[in-house]
Amino acid sequence: MTLPQSGTSRDESRASCPTIDTALPIRCAIMTRVAAVVALLAAAISLYLTFDGSFAPLVAIGTSPFALLALVAVMMIVVANVRHALRIRAARRAADVASRAEIERLALVARRTTNAVVITDANRRIVWVNEGFTRITGYTLEEVRGRAPGSMLQGKRTDPAAIARMRDALHRQEGCRVEIANYSKDGREYILDIEIQPLRDASGTVTGFMAIENDITESVRAREEIAAAVRRLNLVVAGADLATWEWNIETNELLFNDRWSTMLGYSPFEIDRHLHSWQRLVHPDDRERVERVLRDHLEGRTDFYRADIRFLRKDGTYVWVLDAGKVSERDATGRPLRMSGIHLDINDRQERRELERLNALLAHQNRRLEEMSDRAHRFVDDVSHEFRTPLTVIKEFNAIIAEGLGGPVSEQQSEWLRMVDVAATDLNQLVEDFLDSSKLRAGRLRVDRRACSAQVVLDGVSRRISRKAASRGISIRTNVDPGVPDFFGDEEKVRRIVMNLVTNAVKFSPDGGEVTVTVRQSDIGNVEFAVVDHGPGLMPGDRKLLFERFRQLPNALAPSVKGFGLGLNIAHQLVWLNLGAISVESEYGKGARFSFTVPTADSAIVVDRFFERLAEREEKPERVAMLRIRPGASGSTAEELRGLAVASTRAADIVLPSCDGMSLIAFGPCEDAVGWRGRLVERLERLGARYAGVRVEVLGTWDYPLQSAMARDVIAQEVSLEVAHAA
Repeated sequence: MTLPQSGTSRDESRASCPTIDTALPIRCAIMTRVAAVVALLAAAISLYLTFDGSFAPLVAIGTSPFALLALVAVMMIVVANVRHALRIRAARRAADVASRAEIERLALVARRTTNAVVITDANRRIVWVNEGFTRITGYTLEEVRGRAPGSMLQGKRTDPAAIARMRDALHRQEGCRVEIANYSKDGREYILDIEIQPLRDASGTVTGFMAIENDITESVRAREEIAAAVRRLNLVVAGADLATWEWNIETNELLFNDRWSTMLGYSPFEIDRHLHSWQRLVHPDDRERVERVLRDHLEGRTDFYRADIRFLRKDGTYVWVLDAGKVSERDATGRPLRMSGIHLDINDRQERRELERLNALLAHQNRRLEEMSDRAHRFVDDVSHEFRTPLTVIKEFNAIIAEGLGGPVSEQQSEWLRMVDVAATDLNQLVEDFLDSSKLRAGRLRVDRRACSAQVVLDGVSRRISRKAASRGISIRTNVDPGVPDFFGDEEKVRRIVMNLVTNAVKFSPDGGEVTVTVRQSDIGNVEFAVVDHGPGLMPGDRKLLFERFRQLPNALAPSVKGFGLGLNIAHQLVWLNLGAISVESEYGKGARFSFTVPTADSAIVVDRFFERLAEREEKPERVAMLRIRPGASGSTAEELRGLAVASTRAADIVLPSCDGMSLIAFGPCEDAVGWRGRLVERLERLGARYAGVRVEVLGTWDYPLQSAMARDVIAQEVSLEVAHAA
């Protein structure tokens, strides 16, 4: 059986197919029967001549009815055999036509496939190949026709076992599938996935074989590289004497290697592969600390889990083990699913020294990363500052044109100018976000806290956001409950918090919607600001990720909303700096309510809130310090002195009037109170004679958190009940 080469015509393909001479068996059958008749007549004549040598008996046979009947019977047999032979010939012709049609269809498929297709005869000699074969091997049909594939394609790395499997299957006239290395015409090695099937005619006789060959060289190379990497990793793990573990957080199933159990003196089959086995072996004094570190990592507050733990050995002693790992899989909501890590026996001093070396290397890398990050932030600062001037010019001239100071403005032009103003406001907000985020990260944001009015804050927000909201038909309603006391905070920063929350609410509200801003006294000592929208709301898993820096949560109900994910992060940090707390209530598809609190303008409340926020910090300070700043006789006012103190302290430090009515009290987290005082004195000296005579003294330092209660009481006694008001 032969398939036509790709590109040949139908007549050429027919010409290239071998034909079956169906007339030969028919002619043989006829000649056999004629020979039998002739032999019969010859025998009769011979019999007659045996008797008397005349032809009288032959004449008698011709006149005998029995002889005639025999002759007719013989002729009928001959005719029947001829007709049977003709029917066989017609059937074979029909089968030949069907076979050629099937071959043409097969050839069409084979020509179009990207895989290599090879067809051989029953003796395994190539009769046809497709273009895929030529592309992979470099051989054309003319070069390989009549040759055995193995004679030209197999080479030094061809697996003899694979060859034997193929030969055995072909010998049994069965199909097979193998992977084998072959070589192209130019000597290039490639790997094939070959499937060979026998070709049979209508009677079931094998007439040849078809091989479909898929080039899997790249996938085999990748598979080998992965296997080599796994072997190298196993060698590293074995060489470093590391125990490895993998924790299925959903089922609490724990998988570990043999070293995990032998490190503790157990055989691999003596420890149940469940989390409770790990918990049972941890030293009781270490459990709370380890669980806290583990929880911080699972909830995304740390990049890695790392703890030195004492594990109980089988002999009853404890061994120090470094337990380190990382969540390797989370679901779409950020919930951890799987975690993996290592155990390292750190009892040995040499291993401890190696650990210290690695820690030093890690610290060095971290410093380099911090330097790179600082350079990136400085670049953002520079670019943001450069944007401010042209933005201010655009907004000012846009306002001049909109007010008609440069000439009449049509209704269409007024609408265009409104769009320019909204876009400039958005860009200005983005610049402010970048600058504030950078300052917050660097700890350079100045916070001037004093008694402020909630109504003044809301009025400022309404002026800034109303035009943007009106462009989408969104109304903003504000309400301040009667009797709400002044709050203690930085008026500009609190306005920025409300502005970010309202901007976020407008962004996610549908056109024509409504955003509500309310202020009330939520409980004793707290003023609550709340922003409510009717947008898409939040998924349950989004809340813990909501306030992360550069976190823009996906929302199927509002896919077109874009941003950099800085607004809520900035709001969260500014709330903390203003001694408050922020929260969100939301149901997916039904909007959201963002609220935050700030303390009332009461010094005792302010001191309490300071220590509450301090307890919430991830990085706890070692000490809390308090300074007193006494005015001199140089003529500087109390407000000037307060401004100087605020500018000279850090964002987390609090400045309040002293109970003596003249000096100021500054307190905050501080590792070196003497150094803090020295920086203030140096700044005063640089400012010149106006601040001559101003004295700065350290009133006390307290270890945190051991002496936090004492520090709270002493500071509360020193500060005045009256808090400075905003000008």
